[in-house]
Formats: sequence, structure tokens, C-alpha cells
Amino acid sequence: ANTMQVLLRRRQREVAVWKALGYQERQLQAMFALEAAVLGTLGSLAGAGAGVLVSTRLVELFRRTTNLLFSWAFAPEPVLAGVGAGILTTVVFALWAIVAASQAQPMALLRNEPVNVRRLPWLKAAGLALLLALPFTLITSLVMGSLGQGIGVLLFAVAGLAVLGGLFGGLLWAAARLVPLRRLPLVHLAQNSLRRRGLALVFAMIALFAGVVAMTLGVAFTQNAQREMDERTIEIEGYNVNVIARSRQEAAVRQAVDAEPVEKSAVGYAATVQEIRLTGSSEEIQVKPLLIGRSDPFDYLITGSPWGSRPEGAYVDQNAGIPAGSRLEVRRQDGLVRTLEVVGTYEINGSPGTFFPQAGVLVPAEGFSRIAAPDTVTVFVQAPKGEAANIAARLGAALPEATVIDLVAYATRYTQTYQNLFMLATAMAGLAFLAGVLLVANSVSLAMLDRRYELGILKAVGYSRLHLLATLAVEYSLMALLACATGLAAVRIFLWVLALANHLAGSLVLTPGAAGLIGLCGVGLTLITVLGVTWGPTRVSPMAVLNERI
Repeated sequence: ANTMQVLLRRRQREVAVWKALGYQERQLQAMFALEAAVLGTLGSLAGAGAGVLVSTRLVELFRRTTNLLFSWAFAPEPVLAGVGAGILTTVVFALWAIVAASQAQPMALLRNEPVNVRRLPWLKAAGLALLLALPFTLITSLVMGSLGQGIGVLLFAVAGLAVLGGLFGGLLWAAARLVPLRRLPLVHLAQNSLRRRGLALVFAMIALFAGVVAMTLGVAFTQNAQREMDERTIEIEGYNVNVIARSRQEAAVRQAVDAEPVEKSAVGYAATVQEIRLTGSSEEIQVKPLLIGRSDPFDYLITGSPWGSRPEGAYVDQNAGIPAGSRLEVRRQDGLVRTLEVVGTYEINGSPGTFFPQAGVLVPAEGFSRIAAPDTVTVFVQAPKGEAANIAARLGAALPEATVIDLVAYATRYTQTYQNLFMLATAMAGLAFLAGVLLVANSVSLAMLDRRYELGILKAVGYSRLHLLATLAVEYSLMALLACATGLAAVRIFLWVLALANHLAGSLVLTPGAAGLIGLCGVGLTLITVLGVTWGPTRVSPMAVLNERI
């Protein structure tokens, strides 16, 4: 809406010419609405295309951070819905500026007077606001999936704008009237200019405030999460490389492992069976039909008979409720039945970030081959510290048909996932921050149109271009300082309240360095934007401006 206001303010004389030629307000409004729709279509198509391109990279990113297998596929429905929502949003937010610009009077053009737009009557303005609220509510309802929630979003947005508008209006009033800076002429001139700024500056402050809040929260959560992850770095103790292969490759795998400088190794087997049940009972038991063999049960906590003392003794999950001394009948895939005695129980001893061992019937490796033929063999390797990646690479090259897993690298996938999510949150917060800066640029552009005559007078009475740029820089730096400081204070209050409500959130801390850097970036980007926008308008000759009023 602010961008369309800037664009249409530049075309007030054009509107007056159209009206002098006989065009009515409704015709002009329809023409500019169609123009806004075209701009919205172009922007929405560009955004949809960029979104499709980014989605392909996101799929690649998520492929590396999950065990799920999925592929990218183009779906036209969300793309078309996004384009439609973009067009409708553009037209809705441009209508206010279109209706206001269509009020330009052709008589001012015929009299060679400045073309000014009349203020909308309050009744007409209220009716237009209500009319624009309807499609906005429709959009929010479609996004939220509920009419009630859509209306709630609208009411929340209106209430938020009212509260923040009052807050920043009061801050501007205090900064322009109560701060004693009369001894600094340029700063005092900037204060006087702030007194005359309208709602456009307040909306720019609200947008910058929202961007600062989003960016600060993103940085605070990211910093604290990174600290927590650094403190809880997963350390792989013991076996740190797994080699998984078919049973017929066991000899080749053992030979390749023996050729490496490993500290120790162990072997594991797995075989799927048809059925496991208690001897003499038809009652189903909660035991997975899987035989597991281990030479070293490092990933199981064993109770009962010491490991290896009963080579053909079986250990079952402690949650299965099968007492020691029970006998299990194991029906293999070939139909043969083997009977095993339960000599103990186990509890899975997995650690976060690594492969959790499977649940089934656990037996020592030396007795496994007498019970069933293994489907797969896994050799667990403990590589020297810092050598897991190199040994895994060499084993992978030597065993092309086997799966070699570096558990150190595998464990870091969780950290990478969270880091990617935190970076995504920070990037989205950065986009909100840049949106605030863009609205500041639009506000400055609109102010330059309104203050063209003022700038000409100041240059006519002796102010140089450098003086004007310095005054504008001070004026908008004060505005940015107020918005950024308010945003940082709001985040600090939010974190304090959150810590009172939840003691776990007490670890969330916004460091002074991060807060200062965000505030400096906010003021700095605003200053650069203001100088970039005002560089051209301040070059205008005072005679050219004064001649426009003659």
C-alpha cells in the first residue's frame, strides 16, 4: 500500500490530466486497480518461480537431514494459490492509495497550481476500510483454514497497529518536543521535521520494530540453541564404524577390517524367522520374530546368566514378561524349529544420534550359526580417535557391496538438522527485517514528494545539499533508534516473562553484544536507505521548486 502511495503520488498531475479529459473517478480507479493487478501478477509469478527453484534446494537439504526417502515433485495447486493470493493482496492493499490519488482536482492543473489530493471524508474512509477488510479476512481465513481464526487475525492486526501506532506516536512526540537538543541546529531542525510527519513514518517504525523483534528473537534462540548443542556434543565412545553386509560377504568384511589399524572389532548377526512362541503355549508373546547374534553385547544391558556362559541360551526384552527358564520355539524360514532356553533379559542401551539396536531374541554369536543362518552380518569397528572417517572411507572402497557407516558423522546429522532449522528461522527473521527497511524507504520517498517545496526553500535560504542530507539522516536515525530500542526492549521483556512462566526458558539470554549489533544494523541500514533515497531529491535546484509554485 505504501509503495502504491508513492507511485501514485508521483502521478497526481497525470490523474488531473485524465480527469480534465473527461475520465471519471471510477474509471481511473479501475485503471489503476488493473495496473496494480498486473504488477501483482508479475511479482507473484516471479515469487512463485523463485519459490519453486528454492523448493528443489530445500528438498536436497532435507534429504541430508532425515532418514526418510522422498523426491521433489511439482504441484501446480499451491503455486496457483500463491499467485492468486499475491494478486489479491496487491490489489487490496493498493486500493486505498488508488482511491486517495483519484481525488486529484483538474482545476488546479488548469490554474497552473500545485496538484494536491483532498483528504478522504471520514465516513468514506471508514467505508473503504471496511470494504478492504473483507478480502483481507478472506485471505487470512483461507490461510488459517477457519473463518473465525481469519477474523481473529484481522482484529489482532488492527489492535496491534493501534497499540503500536499510539506507542510510536507518543515516542515521536516526546523525541520531537522533550529532548533538549536546541543547541545543535541540524538536530533541532530534524526534531521540527519529526513533528510534521504523519502516519507513514509511524507505519515505517512499526515495520522496523517488527523486523527487529523477529531478528532479535531468531538470534536469541539460535545463539542459545547453539550453546546448548555445543555443551551436549555427542561423543561416540567404543565402536564408531559399522560395516553392514550380506552373510555371504562375512569373510571379505573380516579380512578388510583386519587390514585396518583398528583398536577392536565385534560381529553381529540378524535373521528373520517365521515365528517365535513359548513351548507348549498358544498364547502370543510380545517378541519380534528376529534372531540377533552378538559377540559383544555392548548395545544391550544383560541380566541373568553371564554373557557367553550359555552359547545357545536366549535373552529376551525385559518388557516381554518372559521369565528365565522358559523355552522358546523358533520356526525358521525353511520351516525347521529350534528350541531355546531363556537364560536372561536385556535392555536396549542405545544412545541419541546413533543406530538403536533391534529388539528380538538375543543369543551369543558363537551359538547363532547352530540356530539359524544369518541374513546379514554387521562388523562393529572401534577406530582410533580422529581416524573413523578415514577408515570408513577405505572400507567403503574395499567393500563396494557393503554399507559402511561412520557413526561420528551419522550422529552429527541431528546437529546439522537443528542448525539448518535455526538458520532458516534467522533467515526468515532477516527477511522481516529487510521488509521493515523497505517500508522505511517507501516512507522516505513519499516524504520527499511532500517536502519538495520545503527542501527548495531551505536551499534558497542558504542550506547546502550536505546540510539537507545530514538533517534527513539525523531525522530518520532518531526514528530508527526509537524503533530498534523499543524492539530490543520488547524482546528482553518477553524473555523475562517467559523465564518466569517456564524455568527451562530461563537459559534464553540475549547477549549485549548481539543486541548492540542488531540495533547498529537497524540504524545503519536505515541510514544507508535514507541517504540512497534522498540523494536524488536533494539535488533539485531551488529555482525549479520555487517556479512550480509561481
